[in-house]
Amino acid sequence: MSTKSSSFICVPLNLLPSERKAMADPNTTEESYAEAVDQEKQKIRDRVLKKSNQEIIDEDADRPSEDKAMVLLRALGSDLNINTFALNFRYSDGTLNDDVEEANYLNRRVVQALSVDSPEDDPTKIPFYLTSTEFEHELYGNCAQHFKKRLGLAKDELSLFVLRNVLMTPFPTEGNFIDTMANIFQEVVEREVQVCRKRNETKENHHSFIMQDGSEKIFLVNRSMFYLASRRRQLIASASLDEKSLSTYREAKEDNPDETFFLSTAQEEDISATMLSDGAFEAVITSKSG
Repeated sequence: MSTKSSSFICVPLNLLPSERKAMADPNTTEESYAEAVDQEKQKIRDRVLKKSNQEIIDEDADRPSEDKAMVLLRALGSDLNINTFALNFRYSDGTLNDDVEEANYLNRRVVQALSVDSPEDDPTKIPFYLTSTEFEHELYGNCAQHFKKRLGLAKDELSLFVLRNVLMTPFPTEGNFIDTMANIFQEVVEREVQVCRKRNETKENHHSFIMQDGSEKIFLVNRSMFYLASRRRQLIASASLDEKSLSTYREAKEDNPDETFFLSTAQEEDISATMLSDGAFEAVITSKSG
């Protein structure tokens, strides 16, 4: 389903024949491994997707036995069983995410979109259903670690959230069934990838700080938001205000000593870049009570 240019990768638990062959070859490099898998995926797209059973058989007639699509289909795995797979996303620059928690977040969002998980969900509006499970480190051990590696994720002991579907028909290629399902699934995944990118890519954003008045300096304590990468940090910095703003703030603080005051950026800022340069930005001071 996914290609080099896709915003995500979709990896089945069952190894593709090209993966098994590459892993058995001690001379396989990461580049040759990836190339072999990409070529086999393209072969599946060309010879199986959008093809009926009869078309597959007819086109196989002139191929040598080792190159027939039906031979490849039999080697891919079950068609009347539970299929397990997982997703990972690419950042806007094409870099693959390596954080297990963020990959889990993507997979959870996809399964929530394609299942009934609240009384408000309308089952008639869900095109097909997915279920899920977790590969816990204590239970799946090396299996989970190897699956993470194939997904481009870091090696750790976190549980891996995976998706499952059940295909209960011996005729998945009839009526353009596979292609229709794949297109629906891809649309859902690409929508959720945008959510993951937004929360993980560092971009300019509005930032807010709690103001703390020292004897000589004003200190700013960053109000973190750990679901946004651009605000996923802890920061305490000293600040210099212009005389008018400093006087107004201290007068307000003296009149309301128990009040909490906030300093917020007037425009969206890349706060890391700002702090590494001259540290200057326009800001607005507000209070908790408004």
